[in-house]
Parts: sequence; C-alpha cells; structure tokens
Amino acid sequence: MKGPTHATSTQPWFAAALLSCLAACTVDASVHAGCFGLARRSPDAQEPAKPEPRPARGWFARTFDTVVADHAEFYDTGSMLALGGGLGLAALSANSQLDRDIYEDVLPEWRTEEWTEFRDDVLPFGDGAYVLPTLAATAIIAPALGGEAIGEWGERSLRAILVGAPPVLALQRLIGAGRPDDPANTTSSEWEPLRHSNGVSGHAFIGSIPFLTVASMQDNIVVDGACYLGSTLVAGARLQGSRHYFSQVVIGWFLGYLAVEAVSDAASIRPDPAVAFVPVLGEDEVGFLVVHRF
Repeated sequence: MKGPTHATSTQPWFAAALLSCLAACTVDASVHAGCFGLARRSPDAQEPAKPEPRPARGWFARTFDTVVADHAEFYDTGSMLALGGGLGLAALSANSQLDRDIYEDVLPEWRTEEWTEFRDDVLPFGDGAYVLPTLAATAIIAPALGGEAIGEWGERSLRAILVGAPPVLALQRLIGAGRPDDPANTTSSEWEPLRHSNGVSGHAFIGSIPFLTVASMQDNIVVDGACYLGSTLVAGARLQGSRHYFSQVVIGWFLGYLAVEAVSDAASIRPDPAVAFVPVLGEDEVGFLVVHRF
C-alpha cells in the first residue's frame, strides 16, 4: 500500500507568480480611485478635521499587542470548540478505513504524469522557504510603494502562520500518525501519540493561508470561491504525492482556516489602525487623506 516517492518541485517561480496575483486581489478599486482621483481643491474649501494626536508607541510594543490579540482570538472558546470538532472528525477518518480507502482506491487514478507535473508546480505554495520571505517582503515593501492593501495581505498572512504554527507542530507529535510512504510506518493512518511526527500536514497549513487571507479581506463571492479552491491545492498535492493521508491534510487546512479567522477577527476589533483612510468630501473636492500613525 506504500506509494512511490517523488522529487520536490523545481519550479518555485509558479508559486511566486500566483502569490503576486493573490496580492493583487486584495487591492480594492476604491483604493485606486482614491490614489489617482483626488479632485482639485478650492482655496475656500474647508480643511478636514485632523485626528487628535496620540502617544507614540514603539514598533515592538505595537507588534506585541498585535500578536497577543491574534492569539487571544485563536484560543477563544469558539475556535477551540471548532478545533475539537475538526479533530474528532479527522480521528474518525484516520482510525477507520476511510483514510486507507481514499489512499488505496481513489488516489491511484490521480497519479499520472500530468497531475504529477501540476503537483510539483503547486508544492512551493506550502514551502516556508518560499512563502515566508515572499510574505515578509510584501508586508515591508508594498506599503512604501503605495500598496497598503497588498502590504496588509502579507502582514496578515504572516500573522496567521505565526498563530497557527505552534498548534500544528504540537499536534504533529501528539497525533503521532505516520506518512503513507514511510517504511517505518506500520500502523497506516492510525493515531499513535508521539510515535511519528506527521499527524498534521504543515504544507497544507501554510499553503492555505495566503488564499484564505485574500478571501477574508474582501467580499467578492467569485474571488472568495476561487481562493477557497486555491487554498486546497497544496493539500491535494500532498495527497497525490503519497506524503499524507486525507485526515492529515484536512487538519492542516483547518488550522490554517482558524488562524486566518483569528487574525481577521482581531483586526476587526483592534482600534486605531496604524494606517487609516479619512474621506474628504467638500463643495469642490472629493478624495481621501492617508493618515499613518507612527
């Protein structure tokens, strides 16, 4: 029942290109209009109200507050109940015949040369060596070039990875399930706490986050559908390559979903954002001001 092993992807450019497309999806048309559509100002126009000055806080303090808020949202009662329910369903799949039936009866039909090539193109999306530097560069560089929404996408994706990584690493060992293609795995998909360290797919977790973050940042149903579909690509690639069982990629994806939701919830309740767009509407002017709090 052990499947063949395959080489990892040699085409990280595919991941970089698609990550760039994802970043572009976060830019709302109104932002473009605001950047380029400021109307002329009349000398008699009323000056917009200036925000009250706030005490300056250091970068480290703001970052610490953000991380704490993200984790508070992730470990709240609702998220933990959802995680418990997801783990329960995954346990039923892993410790019954379902995982093995999918591996032995369904997946062989997908192990063709064409799907293997597609899998190798997709896998870099779940590789932290490619994804983390790309997101970090986006979060740092994009705002300086006027792409605040793109920068926010990079930042929120990184925060979601930071929130979800500890439970991913912990559950990998606590579940203790092995890989399908591991000769040392004699118990198939069954959970054997602390025996192996592959009970959760880390690739499926990382690969889901950039897509799910885009979905959380806008309300276009078409973009949402495309992003949710894209968030499963790496999980499917790990299945196709015999690197994980079905339950293992499901847990990885679900942890990514919960982490993105936690970051989104924290962002919606956190007051006083560092960057704010203040609308300006007067008799002879229309547009907005960009207020950046340092």
